[in-house]
Amino acid sequence: MLVMGAGPIGAMHVALARMKGAGRVLVSDPNPVRAARALTMGADRAISDGNEKLEATVHEATNGEGPEVVIVAAPSHEAQMQAIELAGIGGRINFFGGLPKDRPAIEFNSNTLHYKELLVTATTACSTLDCWRAAEIINSARIDFRPFVTARYPLGRALEAFEEVQSGRTLKVVLEP
Repeated sequence: MLVMGAGPIGAMHVALARMKGAGRVLVSDPNPVRAARALTMGADRAISDGNEKLEATVHEATNGEGPEVVIVAAPSHEAQMQAIELAGIGGRINFFGGLPKDRPAIEFNSNTLHYKELLVTATTACSTLDCWRAAEIINSARIDFRPFVTARYPLGRALEAFEEVQSGRTLKVVLEP
């Protein structure tokens, strides 16, 4: 499995994949801090060295077959297009992160989709059942969610907390009253 994007949502996908028994979980993110943090969430390998390194690493890690599952958990045109190229034959791709409304389209080789027999889906919002399942996972303690909170600030330092979020060094920041 390959998770593209190691922000809070990507990190949760890594943890869920590990919980569900994924054999090998790779994660990519251009931010080396976030990519490395994904290792603590259960990723086997973190890649942040650019597209060529990602392609070579995925190729090596999957014995040239490509991942069975690719989740794009980032609002990135490049990641969505690259997911189609990287996925293995018969692979499943999920675009979990939407694209900006002012540029919502990607361009890809339709033959790649066709000849690899890829299944591409997308996810937005959630159902009541999804919320119940998420609550069950949280309450079961099968995933330790404490590492997702990477900084805490008192309410009086809210501006500093917002700057920390924008820096890309954190996953979740909590403001405490």
